[in-house]
Amino acid sequence: MTTRRQLLTAGAAATGVVLAGCSGGESTPERTLRIVLNNQSGRAQTVTITVTDAEDTVVEEYADETIQDGVSTPFESSDYEDGSYSIAVDGDDWASGGTYHPESCPRSTFTTLLEAGEAEPAVTAMVSCDE
Repeated sequence: MTTRRQLLTAGAAATGVVLAGCSGGESTPERTLRIVLNNQSGRAQTVTITVTDAEDTVVEEYADETIQDGVSTPFESSDYEDGSYSIAVDGDDWASGGTYHPESCPRSTFTTLLEAGEAEPAVTAMVSCDE
């Protein structure tokens, strides 16, 4: 027969284990790069997104992606190590780019906004650090 005292002791021990797991040391935040193409240009756009490391090795690539007008499309990748990564977003007649440093901003969003322009889209690039 299990006594009330045994149940309380077992419950307290389980709670202690759970709390120890939560308070034990700092955890490294997930290193996620989110690249967003927001197409407000008035026409569909074909885009290639390339992320390279400091040695120019391609670590992520999305080639010939078609983004319809009026659509904002995210591309997300994770598990980045320390270092500097170059982001290149290339369209048929436009380009944008930036850098990603996961040690200083583990969760980062790089947004390219395409708006209607006279001959080609007007391009605005923005970077945000997501806490």
